[in-house]
Order: sequence, then C-alpha cells, then structure tokens
Amino acid sequence: MDRGELGMFGAGLPDGELAQALAAQGVLAQLGAVSWSPIDVNDAIGRMLQAGADGVCEVASWWLPPDKKISYDPAAKLAEAWRGFVAQHPHPRLEVQGGDAGAAAESASWLARICRHPDVSAGSVYLRVDQPAWAVAWEWPLRLGVLGAAAASARGKRLQAALDRTGYRHLWSVVDMARPGAECDLLLLPGDLRQALAEVLAAPQRPRADCVLVLGGTQVSEARGLTLAAALRRETRTAGVGVLAAGGDVAEFLTDVVAELSHDLTLDAALFRAAARQKGWPAPELLFSRTLATGSSARRSAARIARELAPSAGADPAVGAITRALQDRVDKGHWESEMADASDAAVMRADIERVTGQRHRVARMAANGPAPKRAMPPPPTDQPDDREVLAQVVEQGSGAITQALQPDRAYELRVKIAPPQAGFTAPGQAFPSHELPPSDSGHALVLSFVPLAAGAGGERPAAPQQRQVYLPAQGESTPAAFTFQTHGLAEPFRARLLVSHENRVIQTLRLVGQADGAYSFTVENLVQPGFHNLPYQAAFDAALVVNHSTSGQAGITLLADSSVSFLEPAGMGDMLEMLKATLTDETALRRAETSLDSAAMTDLVYALTQHGRLLYDFVEAQLGALDASAGRIQVVEARPGAYFPAEFLYPLEVPPAKPPLCPHAATSLAGASSHQDCPHRDDPDHLCPLRFWGFRKQIERQPAGATPPGAQPAALTVPTPLNAKLDLFRSVQVARSDKVQAADYDLPEGLLKVLNASFASVGTPGSWKQWKGAIAEQSPGFLLLLSHSTEDATSHLPALEISKDVLPVASVEASYVKGPQAAAPVVFLMGCSTADPKVGFLNFVERFKRKQAALVVGTLSTISAQRAARFLALALPLFKAATGSGRTFGEVFLEVKRAALAQGDGFALSLVAYGDTGWQL
Repeated sequence: MDRGELGMFGAGLPDGELAQALAAQGVLAQLGAVSWSPIDVNDAIGRMLQAGADGVCEVASWWLPPDKKISYDPAAKLAEAWRGFVAQHPHPRLEVQGGDAGAAAESASWLARICRHPDVSAGSVYLRVDQPAWAVAWEWPLRLGVLGAAAASARGKRLQAALDRTGYRHLWSVVDMARPGAECDLLLLPGDLRQALAEVLAAPQRPRADCVLVLGGTQVSEARGLTLAAALRRETRTAGVGVLAAGGDVAEFLTDVVAELSHDLTLDAALFRAAARQKGWPAPELLFSRTLATGSSARRSAARIARELAPSAGADPAVGAITRALQDRVDKGHWESEMADASDAAVMRADIERVTGQRHRVARMAANGPAPKRAMPPPPTDQPDDREVLAQVVEQGSGAITQALQPDRAYELRVKIAPPQAGFTAPGQAFPSHELPPSDSGHALVLSFVPLAAGAGGERPAAPQQRQVYLPAQGESTPAAFTFQTHGLAEPFRARLLVSHENRVIQTLRLVGQADGAYSFTVENLVQPGFHNLPYQAAFDAALVVNHSTSGQAGITLLADSSVSFLEPAGMGDMLEMLKATLTDETALRRAETSLDSAAMTDLVYALTQHGRLLYDFVEAQLGALDASAGRIQVVEARPGAYFPAEFLYPLEVPPAKPPLCPHAATSLAGASSHQDCPHRDDPDHLCPLRFWGFRKQIERQPAGATPPGAQPAALTVPTPLNAKLDLFRSVQVARSDKVQAADYDLPEGLLKVLNASFASVGTPGSWKQWKGAIAEQSPGFLLLLSHSTEDATSHLPALEISKDVLPVASVEASYVKGPQAAAPVVFLMGCSTADPKVGFLNFVERFKRKQAALVVGTLSTISAQRAARFLALALPLFKAATGSGRTFGEVFLEVKRAALAQGDGFALSLVAYGDTGWQL
C-alpha cells in the first residue's frame, strides 16, 4: 500500500501531519467512528480525548483504503486533534489491529510503519499478531538467547563480557540455545530477517523464545517481511518478533533495554526508548501478541511470581516471608531505586530457590488476550462463490477468440478468476475462494503458465511465464495474459497453469489442445480447498509441481522467489527403482543390529549419496540456489505416480571410495550439536546424512488429487484456524498382514507393547470389516497398517491385505479412515512400498489422503514389523512430548527421522509424509 491509495484523504498534508491524521483515524475507527461528516468527526475527536491513553491505545486498520468519494477531507482536523491528544497523553503506546487478517495484514503493517513517524510521538508502535497463539514465560533474571554452537559460544562470551561490565549483570543471563531443551525470553539473531530465519532453520532443534529480536533489519518488501516474520514466529514458537537495523553497540543497546524494563516499561516501549538513544537507529518494527505486550513489564512479572508462591507460603515460614515482602512491593507500587522492581523479583526468586533447594520455574502466561474489537463486522463467509479460473485463447495479430489450436500459430491465453461468462472456458469447478478470511483488500495471487509440449522439430517447451493478479473478496480478479506458440504440435499442446500464494500451490489446471481440435481447460489438482487457513500457515521457500508426460517422462515445475522454471530430468524412473532397491537391502531386514558408524550403515549412506548426487545433477541449475537458503519445500504431485525423491538430493561431490563418517554426525542428528557449525559440514571426504535434503529441510508432499470432469472435488482435510490440531493419541487402530511374524507383533518386545505404552486404547481388528467398525466406534487419531500390497483376485487391482483379508484400493472410502469425531487421523502405511506401487494412479497413499486422513506416512521400501516397532518406540514418545506445544507435525517428523538415523536405524531414510505438515500437535 502507498499514499496514492488514500485518494483525497490528506492529499495536501506533509508526511508528518498525514501520519498524525492516520493515527487519529485509526483510533477513532476502533472506537466505532466511521462517518466523516464534520459533525461526526468533531464528536469522535471529543470521545478520543476523553478516552485517554492508559495502557494500550488501539488503532484499527480495517478502514484502509478510505472511501475515495468523500466530499469532506477530515485529515487536517484529525491531525490537529492528534496533536492535542498527545499533549494530554504523551507518548501513547499504539497497538495496530489487523496483523492476523490475512492479506489485509499488509495494510495494517503499512499503517504501523506510518505510525512510527517521529511526528506521531508514539511511545511505541506494534502490529498485533496473536496467531498462532504462544504462551509467554518472561522471567527475571531475563534469559538472553544466542544460537549456533560455535557462533553462539563466541557471540555469547562477547555479550556476557559486555553485560558484566554494567550494573545490571544480576538481571540477565546468556543462554546457549544449541543446548537441548534450551528456552529464553529474548532470542538475539544478528542477521537480517531472511538470514535470521535461515539460521533458525539450520539449527539442529527449533529454539523456543518469548520474543525474537532480529538485529540486521528487514531488507525485503513489506509483504515478504510479513511472511518471513510469520515463519520466524512459527519456527521459534515465539509471541513476538522485533526487527531493528542495529547500527552500533548492541551490548549498550541491550543494557538500555533492561534498564527501561526495570522502569516497569513493557517490552515494546523499552525497545523504542532504547533504540531512540542510539544515534541514527530507526524505530524497531514489532509484531507482538497482546499477551507479550502487556505481560512483559517487571511489575506484572513480580506479581505473577508472588501469586504462584502464595499457595506454598503457609507451609514454609521462610517462603511465606519472601512472598509477603514481594507482594507488599507489588501492592504499594513503590520501589527503592529505578532498578528495584526487577531486582526484587530476581533476588527474591533466588532466595526462594535457596530456601527450597529447587529450581523455581515461572508458569507461562496463557495466550488468551482479549480479541481485537472490530467496529465493522466481517463480510459473510458462508455465501456460495461461483467464481472459477476462466481461460480465453486469442490469436495473436487478429485478436480473434478461438476454441481450437492450429499448428505453428502464436496465441495469447487470457485468464481471470470470475463467474462463468460468455467467451471464456470454465473448468467446471469453483475456485476455492468461498472461505476467504475477512479482508477489505483481497488477495494477491501468482499465476504461473508453464508450456509442457515440445515442437515437431525438437524445440524445447517455451520458457514459463508468471503474472500477479488481485482477487477481491467479491467480483472478478484483475486479468492476466500469457503468450505461447504451438510450433508443429509433435504431440498435443500441453501447458500447466499454477495458482499460488507465497510459494504455496493452491490449484493447478491444464490446457490441452489437439491439432485442429478444441482445446480443454481442466482442474488438475486442488491442493488447498479454501483460503481460510493460508494466513495461519508458514510460507514455503519453494514449491515443486511434479508431472509425468503420457510417455512417462518426468517434468518438474519450480516456483521460488517470484520466479518459475520447468525441467525434464531424463531417466528419473530408473533412478527411483535403483534407489528403492538400495533402501530395501537394509530396511527389509528383521533386525537392525547396527549403529550409525557401522560398516552396514555407512555403506548404505555412501550408496545413497551416489544416488542423491546424480539426482542433484539433474536439477542443480534450477534448484541449486535453494540448497542453502530454503528451509521449507512443498512438493505437489500433479499426476498420480509422478514422484520426485527430493528428500535424497545431495549437493556435495561424492569421492570414488567410501569416506569415513563425520565424527559429529550422530550428535548433530540428535540435536546435541550444530550441523551448521560442524568443521566437516562442506567436506566431501566425510559422510554426513544431514546433507540430504530430507534431513535438513521440512518437505511437505501433496499427493495427486485430480477430480474427474463434472465430479465434486475431494473434501481434502487441511488445518484451519478452528481445526488446526491433531488428536493423535486419542486411540490407535493397528492391523497386520498375515505375512508379519507373530514374534514381531505380539510378543513381549513386539509392536503391541510399544503401542500400549503410548495409547490408552489399542484396537487390533482382524479383518477389514472389523477395522471399519472400529473406525466408526472409536474415531482413532492414529491408524497403523502393517499391510501387504497384493492384487485383488477378481479385479486384478492393487489391494491391501490384513489377516488374509483383502481390500481393493477402489474400496478405500472415508469410512475406513475417519470416524465421526472432528479431528482427522494420521495414517502410517508401513509395508511393501506402499508409497510407490507399480501402478501409480492406484496409489494407496493418495487414496487415504483423499478419504479424509490428515496426513499419511508411507515407506519407499519393504520393511518388517520388528523394524516398525523399533521406530515407533522412538517416534511415539517424541510426538507425545510435543503434544500441546503448538509445534507442527512437519518439524517433529523431521526431528523423529533425525533421531532414528542417529541411532543407526536406516528405516528413517525410507519414510515420506503426505499432507499438510502445518498440522499442530
């Protein structure tokens, strides 16, 4: 957003006065004043002056951009009123509402930036962002976190030394966040926003911090900054992100921050005041939850400690005396010195620990701040939306609309999202816009047009093209146009149209035209059934859309950083079969009596590096730039059976003889040391499994989801704001193939013992009929199938066998997957290559996903039940420990795979997960 979008509002005012007017109008809108008649404006200003500025002054953003048809411009009057307001209530703290409002968050972020103008005279400005909701500890002494083993050690020592020279050294401690389970109040990241996120993603374990402070500035556009900050909030489970372009002594700045906090300022106000003392530093950009903004004052921290100690104060006289002294200071609000508030809290907490001999943990403040008020009700979201992605093909030159493609012709494809209308081809399936979040500014979408067909003379497909369109909450989108050439039509002209949002693919469509025949325009895959969840999900750094031609040739479309490219790596099918054979040599063994540094495991890892390097050679030109920077990758299979093993991409050269295992490999996989700081990280003469993409990037796979023409799209199960959490440990259903040995299943060390240790209810149906009945009755959150892939005797279709009972893949319906409870289950299909059967369009994983599973985990290779038991014995406690933490399935699944491989279990190499990895545990 920019000033030009304000229309006549404040057109003649300088920037400072316009900022004052916008701040005033934001406060008035939050108070419910939306009319701009002179009388109403004067009345509203009177209400604003009477409201005062105690606590947080809420600023609404939903009214942006203003009505451009206004006959009376109130801006000058509003600016004057703001100056009077600030004179009565100096340095108000401004909370800009709308940070959780999807695409409208850009308007809110723009308003927050305007409110940081010096002429507004705000004590602080923060964009309120409450989702995802994270609890806050905010302890005294403050815990300042530094990240990365070697870097953190040096950085932490320098910081500690600088802080020790001040009078505040008893009020903080420096925490090395590379330690397992480490938490902090304020995590310090020295790079810019993109570098900060990369550092967090490269860490062996995700740090947890109440607030993250990025010291290198934003360095990206406003929209991209919001996306990166949202990803950083999710990855660090933090309630706030502060971005500051630090241009001087950080230790001096942090000293000032703690000093201001000891004045009983909140964190937002302390950061603003400390930054203002540094010459040439801009005001910080803050994205805070209400819980963090209000709960970070020292007075509130002291009151919280006193409340927590009160129940035990009567049992121990010493504890009671300390608690009463602290509560007395809280009640009186009088402190002996400017540091007394925080000092008393820290000293008395230390006294409690000395008296009791136990570490006193401060309970986290629940993330339950009051919901932002909204004077204007959100637009209705339950109205049917008949808009589709419409296509129109026009001959270049003549401009004539055509329904057929001719050889050697130049055409223009015109696209828009709108209700079906004459002159445009509609795919017959509504675009998933019916659940748009409340937004006055709509959604910015990216359309990528990717020609797939070669010409008769061997011409390579034309370069992909990309356009951005704006989709309002109602009505038509802005149009987009793409040019293409049919050449000689050696095969039917084929092209793909991708609709994406922040590198997350929403829908893919196909344009196919026979020579001299009518073209077709159809939905190929629906990845997101609605926009309602997009603002709550972390953006992807890249998306890969994988398709195979009718001849079996693999094709990959790459979306990354506002660019699109297409490649056709030859020989991918043969490579995958060899890769599976290599994995099965190890995972089919009943026992894995190995360690990561054993000869068997290092042989396997070395063999996979060879496969991975060849795979990487296929795609290095297009994907190489993502190796170091990308932490989250989405892989969409646009056609059943179109598989690209991104998890095995290996970017380093492979020596001709097996090198030794890196001595830090096991500890790095287990999270005890940092791969980023390993001296052998980029040394090809040491084996390291963390170089594989699948062990250092979160990879979300979406199976093919094509819907036949005229059919209703599958009800894909994805997280939404009201249904974002899995209920994994509600109960479990497990069934096994008759080929699974009983000793691996129900003897003392078998699978059932592992399951009984984690689940209150374990069901063991002996037939598919019993399985279906248990689903209806129990609605389990976890389904485990140790099945055998076989062939149905009648239809000769692939089928799954349990206890000699066969279920054809066509018979897998929602009644075999999800019960009547709301939470969708996670399905583990562990057996004979259940993730990649020979006949791709009958993929079992795709079938379970389309039948309302939240996520489906499959195996690329054959495994034994004993190996599954060993893996689940490790995995289930890790998943259970993360339950309720807000961590996503994707990050815990990556941690689980790393932990298993660290113990020498090659089974982890074969696992792939399909579905939205943003589900929370």
